[in-house]
Amino acid sequence: MAKDVHMKQRHNFIFYDTETSDRDPFFGQIYQLAAVLTDSDLNPIDSFDLRSKRLPHVLPSPGALLVNGLDPPALDQAPYSNYEFAGEVRRRFTEWTPSIICGYNSFGFDEKCLRSLFYQNLYPPYLTQLDGNSRIDILPITQAAESLYPGALEYPLNDKGKTSKKLEHVAPANGFEEHNAHDALGDVEATIHVARLIKSRAPVLWEAVIEARTRRHAASKAGQNNFFYIHDRNFGHPITFPAMIIGRVNNRRDLLVADLRFDASEIDSLDQDQLFTGPRRYCRIVKLGEAPLIFSPEEFEAMPHGLSWSFSEIEARMQAWRVIQAKEDIPSIYADQQTPFDTAEHPEAAIYENFAAFDNDAAAMRNFHDAAPEGKLLAMGQLSDPRFRTFARRVIFDNFPQLLSDVEIANYENAIHQRLNSEDAVPWVTVTKAIGDIEKLKEMHPERREELQRIYDYLDRHKQLRDS
Repeated sequence: MAKDVHMKQRHNFIFYDTETSDRDPFFGQIYQLAAVLTDSDLNPIDSFDLRSKRLPHVLPSPGALLVNGLDPPALDQAPYSNYEFAGEVRRRFTEWTPSIICGYNSFGFDEKCLRSLFYQNLYPPYLTQLDGNSRIDILPITQAAESLYPGALEYPLNDKGKTSKKLEHVAPANGFEEHNAHDALGDVEATIHVARLIKSRAPVLWEAVIEARTRRHAASKAGQNNFFYIHDRNFGHPITFPAMIIGRVNNRRDLLVADLRFDASEIDSLDQDQLFTGPRRYCRIVKLGEAPLIFSPEEFEAMPHGLSWSFSEIEARMQAWRVIQAKEDIPSIYADQQTPFDTAEHPEAAIYENFAAFDNDAAAMRNFHDAAPEGKLLAMGQLSDPRFRTFARRVIFDNFPQLLSDVEIANYENAIHQRLNSEDAVPWVTVTKAIGDIEKLKEMHPERREELQRIYDYLDRHKQLRDS
């Protein structure tokens, strides 16, 4: 079972969810962010629900508006500009620090949107991992519970006859009534409900995740035994396997492990690509920073999954890997096969480039926020990184247009107009893309033509400007 020392630790949790303009976290924006602070027993302590105005250079995706139900004209009437919204979200989260920050598919989506919000508004993007904060994601825990704690949760069938792990399906199936799906606060409350069930009905799974909530915690947990167990997704399918550490990779951010379901003696006859690719690859990556589902042998045996491996078989495979490690530097082979990331064409997508600039310009970014409106232009000039100067100009145009001349404003408005009406293959939503999507959605959802017409009317203002 999980060790008593871990069971006694007490942590506050921040559950949050976002509603956004698009599925792209870099070129869309957050319109709504709701969060609930809970104690370690997941009892609510505090909450907030904030909304942001539409950024002038960002159009909402019709599909996103259809899902989240946001009224298009209301996007321009929200109480906060996007810059004000970013500052207020940051202030509220900071008041609740330190906490374990989590959502439902937060690693896959909301976390990226939150980072982008802070990055494009000149704040350090990694709030969820700094100042004692840590993070977990409730979706992979919910997925894992189906295999590791059969019967702990009910999973309704989807249209394909497979069990659904979507929040709007799992929460009601497990007793959460009146779920206001695709509203940020409603989704937060549903997530807390599911988390409570996992915590009470799958306690070893829950505590194991908490023990791996940071990169440091996960690495320590993985290194406590000669081997451990992992639950993961393999091309969308759940897998559980015993593993041993081969080494650290990706600038030591992640672990490279051997999948001990397979005999290492077969590896000598394999192409090197088969070590790291395909559904039956011999080595797998454990992302230490994403609260991996790793279990000690004692924890694994304490869960009611019914899976088992012979210890003698595991030990023999580990010994075979030790022989291979003595001859081959497996992490170096892995590193040689990785493709370098391309430099981003647009500043929005360059969030993971030139990390040193975040430190070099940290004081200048603070000065920009602290400056009175009349000092914002001077503060912008202190930013050395061109990405940050681009974002500062956008902030000034959207929030402090009185600082700009009529010519500067006209030039900026023309640049936005060209951006939104581009006919090139750009990564953001354009008028042409959006109107084309509306026509497709009308065919797919004829019962929602009235909603789609409202979205069309909202977007048509930009098309009229283009055609005038």
